[in-house]
Amino acid sequence: MDETNQLNNISLDQTSELTFIEEIKPIEIPDPYGWVLPTIIAIVFVLLLFAGYIWWKNLSRKRAKDGAITVSPYEKAMLRLRKAMSLESDPRVFVSEVSNTLRVYLEEQFSIAAPEQTTEEFLDFLKKDNTLHPNHKLVLNEFLKTADLVKFAKFEPGKNELLKLFDTAKDFIDQTGHLDESKELDSQSKVVEEGSGE
Repeated sequence: MDETNQLNNISLDQTSELTFIEEIKPIEIPDPYGWVLPTIIAIVFVLLLFAGYIWWKNLSRKRAKDGAITVSPYEKAMLRLRKAMSLESDPRVFVSEVSNTLRVYLEEQFSIAAPEQTTEEFLDFLKKDNTLHPNHKLVLNEFLKTADLVKFAKFEPGKNELLKLFDTAKDFIDQTGHLDESKELDSQSKVVEEGSGE
């Protein structure tokens, strides 16, 4: 008898007695795109961390900038002049420091490129420029010419002459250092006067 006939002839009672020797498990086929979702999640996480870091750095810079103490050109110049007093024993170095302080102050306060110019170039510029009052131009003219004599012509000034140069620079900075504030106060008082006149 062939096998197919034998299987057909098996009764239901006999099938219950049959046992399977090995259970066949289905074969799992791996998903070729299973790595995509975890990778996208990891990339998004890294980008969020990076964006958070950039935001934190910008916030820190802004806070530091807001909390930073700004020093006006006037205050910087006065500090430098005080330091220059310790150099009084060496007239050439002393005058050089006072002169440089004044030139840097002019650049920071009035946007005049004084440190980059020779005294002659600077004085020529002053003749054409209307930024400074004529009296201040005269003071600068005398100061810079005297300072050049000490720095380059080996003129040996006495203590009184050194102090006069120092005082000239200090007075100039004092007189011009608060010009912006006085202009602002003048404009505010004019607004108040105009308002009260109505």
